[in-house]
Amino acid sequence: MGRILKALNGKPFGWPLGAVFDDIKDMKKVFIGSILMLCLVGCSGRDGDSSTDSDKPEPLLTRDQARKILWDLPEVAKWSDEVRDASGGKVIPVCKVERTPSDFESAGEKPAWIFKFDQSHKDRTILWQRFQVDAVSGDVSVWDPFKGKYIPLTVWRKELAFKRGLSSHN
Repeated sequence: MGRILKALNGKPFGWPLGAVFDDIKDMKKVFIGSILMLCLVGCSGRDGDSSTDSDKPEPLLTRDQARKILWDLPEVAKWSDEVRDASGGKVIPVCKVERTPSDFESAGEKPAWIFKFDQSHKDRTILWQRFQVDAVSGDVSVWDPFKGKYIPLTVWRKELAFKRGLSSHN
């Protein structure tokens, strides 16, 4: 080892490194500084890094957040009050999860929550309506059994208003 150091002018790394760094500590500082600079440049999203904030998945609504969106709909609140009032409190409006966002993602579909609203009687349960809540945007769709698909809440409201208008003329 001694001969090697003598051949390298007494410096542990020889020329040019031996001339630049007097000891290992200086070299470690430069090495660590270089790594930090690479990390900062590499993580900043510049210099060829095409990832952006829009590439990151948006956080999904929790079950409780999606459920609250539905219970806050005036139509759901009205239905709930009507069910309780008509039965004297014996029939209970119930909201149950049918599908979760992970069910949709595993099928390659847009993540959503599907809830069904039932009237829970002592001896039976009666379905009132199914709702889909987009797990990213919170947009609400309503199941249309005649079309066999979910329709936007605004369309459902128009259809509901039309049906109520027809029933009030009879």
